Amino acid sequence: MTRLVVTLKDNGSAYTGYRVELVEAPELVGSEKQVAWAKDIRAKALDEVADMVARAAQAHGMSVGPIRLDDPAEWIDETKAKAAALTEKLAGERALIKIFAQSGAKWWIDRRDLGLAALAKEVR
Repeated sequence: MTRLVVTLKDNGSAYTGYRVELVEAPELVGSEKQVAWAKDIRAKALDEVADMVARAAQAHGMSVGPIRLDDPAEWIDETKAKAAALTEKLAGERALIKIFAQSGAKWWIDRRDLGLAALAKEVR
């Protein structure tokens, strides 16, 4: 089952924000060229979700610092717990899950200029 998982951006010395990973997504289907193009489109849509998560986190006091990797463990654990809570929230966003469960490269290509809101309306 397709899932969106919120993790922490790690620049090697600090956690600098959130990123969203696509887990257990179906393989894209189409020609080699279509699949490559659709992967790029899907990656941009995932970036849009990450931006949405960052805005929601900030609005709810769940922003990520930067937090250095050598900061106290409880700070890091607290930050990871925030990411887990955001993952749970995304799990309830059925439209987002339906969007990222789309396996047709052509589906992604045909909708490449639509934002998440338009895609969400389409898959409902």
